[in-house]
Amino acid sequence: MQDKRFKDPGTGAEVDLSSCDREPIHIPGRVQSFGCLLALTSDWIIAFLSDNCTAMFGTEAEQLIDEPLRRHLGSETVHTLRSALQASMITGRIEHLFGVNIPEFHGRFNIAIHHNGEYTLIEFEAEEEAGKSADFLRAMLLQFSRTSSVGDLHDNIAISTKLYTGYDRVMVYQFLPDGSGEVIAEAKNSELEPFLGLRYPASDVPRQARELYKRSLVRVIADVHDEGHLIWPQKQNGAPELDLSLAQIRAVSPIHLEYLRNMGVAASMSVSILLEGELWGLIACHHHEPRCPGGHLRTQLELFAELYSMELSRRLYAERASLEKQATAAYNQIITTLDTRKPLARAVIEQSPSLKGMLAFDGVGCLIDGHYEVEGQVLSEVRVKELGQILNRKSGLETFESDSLSEDLLDYQPEPGQVAGVLAISISKSPRDYIFFFRCAEAMQVRWAGNPEKPVRQTAEGARLTPRESFKEWVNTHLDHCPGWSERDITQARSIRLGILELTIRHLHEKDAIRQESANRQDLLISELNHRVRNILNLVGAIVSQTHEEGRTLKQYVEILSSRISALASAHDQLTHSGWSAVSLRRLLEKELGAYLARKQGLFSLTGPDVSLVSHAVTPLVLVFHELITNAAKYGSLSSTMDGGDVQVDWQVDPLDGLVIHWREVGGPPIEAVKQDGFGMTIVRSVIPHDLHGEAHIDFQPTGLRAKFRIPKRYIVMLPEAASEGEEEGISEAAARVLPAKQYDEPVLVVEDSLLIAMDIRNKLSQVGFANVEVAGDSTTAMAQVKRLRPAFAVLDVHLGTGTSLQLAQKLHEISIPILFATGYGADIHLPEALSGAPVLTKPIYADQLVKALQSLGVVDSPA
Repeated sequence: MQDKRFKDPGTGAEVDLSSCDREPIHIPGRVQSFGCLLALTSDWIIAFLSDNCTAMFGTEAEQLIDEPLRRHLGSETVHTLRSALQASMITGRIEHLFGVNIPEFHGRFNIAIHHNGEYTLIEFEAEEEAGKSADFLRAMLLQFSRTSSVGDLHDNIAISTKLYTGYDRVMVYQFLPDGSGEVIAEAKNSELEPFLGLRYPASDVPRQARELYKRSLVRVIADVHDEGHLIWPQKQNGAPELDLSLAQIRAVSPIHLEYLRNMGVAASMSVSILLEGELWGLIACHHHEPRCPGGHLRTQLELFAELYSMELSRRLYAERASLEKQATAAYNQIITTLDTRKPLARAVIEQSPSLKGMLAFDGVGCLIDGHYEVEGQVLSEVRVKELGQILNRKSGLETFESDSLSEDLLDYQPEPGQVAGVLAISISKSPRDYIFFFRCAEAMQVRWAGNPEKPVRQTAEGARLTPRESFKEWVNTHLDHCPGWSERDITQARSIRLGILELTIRHLHEKDAIRQESANRQDLLISELNHRVRNILNLVGAIVSQTHEEGRTLKQYVEILSSRISALASAHDQLTHSGWSAVSLRRLLEKELGAYLARKQGLFSLTGPDVSLVSHAVTPLVLVFHELITNAAKYGSLSSTMDGGDVQVDWQVDPLDGLVIHWREVGGPPIEAVKQDGFGMTIVRSVIPHDLHGEAHIDFQPTGLRAKFRIPKRYIVMLPEAASEGEEEGISEAAARVLPAKQYDEPVLVVEDSLLIAMDIRNKLSQVGFANVEVAGDSTTAMAQVKRLRPAFAVLDVHLGTGTSLQLAQKLHEISIPILFATGYGADIHLPEALSGAPVLTKPIYADQLVKALQSLGVVDSPA
């Protein structure tokens, strides 16, 4: 539906449909009556509440404002809510709790909790019986395998949704490119008139409503006559601006309620269908009596909405893949049959019969170098050149489609049988040449659900667009339109364009083609060079950062950094000389030894067959052996204190294990001084396993360091055979690992029965610098890990399922292991006297609070 403007009958001012888009539907100041709402500050003080909360609290709404929630709910309930909030903040979704017993409210409730960016919103609904909702998801997923076409899938989903939700009418509603929507599948009670095939204007679902549908996948309107409940406190100038975008019980726009009442609908539910993050359509459910699906069913519908979106995306992708296959065939046909000996325009016109097998059209015209060649029903040359000037003003144009040229060309009104639409493809930039496919006018009917032009009503605020009062089928007939150009038509046109572009370059601009090819190769070279340089810079950055973090003097830092970067440069020199193919292992080692220990080359022995490494393996191996040589020169058999020491390097190739390399130091001093957890040893231990998926074993023996490395066979090439490019397929470069500012090697124990929260705490500890974090879900497992690990400290959730962690905490306290409690109880927690000094974090846990607590325990030096 195109943008429409109306005149205010009182003032003559224009009113347009976009006024609907400005209604603040996310801050209605009310909630629906099937639930009640609390909004809490970060300190869990009640900031807002719906006035129907008074029935649960037994206190007037005004008296509850600014009250701590823990004064009215038990500590166990608050703990449960805080843990749920943390899970919601981790996932970014509403967290649902079902059948929560709240003694203070004398009943069991379904609870939804989330954070809206400013307040924590908690929604309460009375618990309902699960009913048949437990079978809903399984039954709906069965429809995926029982249908072959997308249309059948929509039909079955509409039928199944009606069966399991009990609504009178269920529709699958698809949004069209112009913003309007069409009912493409429907299941309804027999006495209802069908809506299948009807269109609804874009203004029926305003822009801000579509955004909310993308964020909240299920929207329920339980009763269109429900006045709802106010949110307190009320501001002097109107309702409080509390953002209820994701609230399930958010009240409904009065305009939309009027719209539903005019339609004869008493209750509705919408389930969003998203494709690639955009709103593709809705499963729209209507009922003619008040109806509110229970929380269990709505939660399953949310999950189903995501699964349905993925299944629809998969099927539509398969359809697009089929179109692309046809497009490839069209491309090949154009390339092989176009007669390049003739002028291009004439050669294209002669392809008309073949082109009609790819897309339907009534005529074709070619405007090339100012000359116009045609066949069939076409625009006149004057009109085509006018259209060409319009297209020339559209930068970057590849294709242009219109089903009504009367809207594009001045004073053009086609008669039946005359050209009404065009699909144009651009085949050059200078001069601008086009191929036009034309379609003739046909009588086109669009079936609307009522008159799509909304009436204007005069209100106290001025003219306002109001919902139409009739939804009886309203047919618009267009005599100046042609059948619309489909996605398949446009895809085929683009494939034709590609084929003709290639021949155009070859046929008309041979020299330009050569220059273009050179430019393309240069772009590709620059792109590849940029890619490799970025990788090198990332690696250099990691080396600079980690070398600095070892706390050396400036002179030592410069010397070690220079040697490491020189090793990296050496690797890239050898790769460059080899043309980024295979590099000899022996030459690689000789080059590295010569670069760093030129005066001691005779102290190395290199033994093994001729074998080369593919390009991906060179840099990791050079970095590892550089650190081994540096370590040997500083601490080991090649140090200045040892005259008789040497290093033996040998390797073998095993058909199964790949390349096995041994490093042996002989005659060196005791190696107690080696910093085994430094950055150098981290490279030796980790680079080959991480980058090459191989193995590294380091053994610090009194007689000298021993190392064994295994490199998978896909990275090696036996000489004299040439390196096989195919063997490198599937090898990806490892991303540089950026470590925290300080590393703590001691193990840490996290005891938390929620895996989601446990992993979140683990990640936050990792960011602080604790790389060795173990997780346990119960006290028994935790105690076993304590005996095995002896952790530096432990983070304990007080409430573990049906029990607590206090007994475990007491045992840890007895063996002097520091304890940090993480709990939803907050200030209400009662700890034994022996544990009263332990820091307590209130969920949800934030990184800065965690750091401060760790500082108070004395286990970290400073905030990470």
